[in-house]
Amino acid sequence: RAADRWLRTNTPHSLFGATPANLRAYLFSQPPTARTRNHIRQALCGFYDFLISEAMRNDNPATGLPRLRQPRSLPNPYRPEDIALLVKCAPALGLVHKAVVYTLSYTGLRHFEARTLRWDQFEPPYMVGVVQKGRDPRNVYLVPILVKTLNQLRGMNRGGIYVFESPRGGGRRPISADNFKQWLDEMFLFA
Repeated sequence: RAADRWLRTNTPHSLFGATPANLRAYLFSQPPTARTRNHIRQALCGFYDFLISEAMRNDNPATGLPRLRQPRSLPNPYRPEDIALLVKCAPALGLVHKAVVYTLSYTGLRHFEARTLRWDQFEPPYMVGVVQKGRDPRNVYLVPILVKTLNQLRGMNRGGIYVFESPRGGGRRPISADNFKQWLDEMFLFA
């Protein structure tokens, strides 16, 4: 509707009869962020695909619109006061939840790196090797309280591969991303 209004006001065509040049003019009249313009391009392509499927048009003038490169977004870190509260409450949450809180708080690992952490990545006494997203491996030093917690967790482990195991994987699969997120949500609710 926004594209149709703009085209009727600024060109002799409506959205149904728009040319590639009309659509390009509309696209570049919108806010100059790659994300916004790519969403508009995608919506226009979908609209014209629908018109083609309904035999209302035989071409898609939006396919020639440029796709703009979007900058990679950085992950949203937790606020320091939230982390401090979680660390304070962690011992009351149980050993596994405590290990999750300490691992994320004291190592700076991403959720995926922490969730898929394997016991064979640890190098005694205070280091773990991880492969960063798209980068070379790096070593992360562990604080003593985290080492103690992980040693307690390992003592409870029945020969599993992963530190944070899937309840259904028999120690052979890491916890799923959904379950890991649910753990974090529960911890924030508790804190």
